[in-house]
Amino acid sequence: MALVTTNAGELMLLDYMLKQTSISDTPTSGGYIINLFNNNITPSQSSVTGDFVDATFSSYASYTLSRSGWASPTTSVFGAGVTKAVCSYSQQSWTCGVTGDTIYGYYITSGDGATLLWAEKFASSRVLADTDQLIVRPVFTLNSES
Repeated sequence: MALVTTNAGELMLLDYMLKQTSISDTPTSGGYIINLFNNNITPSQSSVTGDFVDATFSSYASYTLSRSGWASPTTSVFGAGVTKAVCSYSQQSWTCGVTGDTIYGYYITSGDGATLLWAEKFASSRVLADTDQLIVRPVFTLNSES
């Protein structure tokens, strides 16, 4: 499934990109938080943080994505006047402990965890058992059409 940016996330990201004059002006100055979710939800623009249930496998923890971990964005042209700008983060990995879980995707929140910025449901769920590893590379894409 494609990445979905929430309405609240769009507002926060646009405010940060276009209005804020310094990193200290925004609640996301410490970076963003990546979480895995284990409920079979399809993210939408109206989704909120409370819609997602965090993973419960042994050793699970959310991670802070520092600003320095994002690669420089790149652009590509996709067909009839569609351009995509892509920015990816370094891979994040989790290793399951004794207690397993089924993971459906990941979601990104503001640094304080209050605002859901975007979420992505995997094409198929991932069942984790003892010592299984899950690797996620967060990506953010902007599209424009001429």
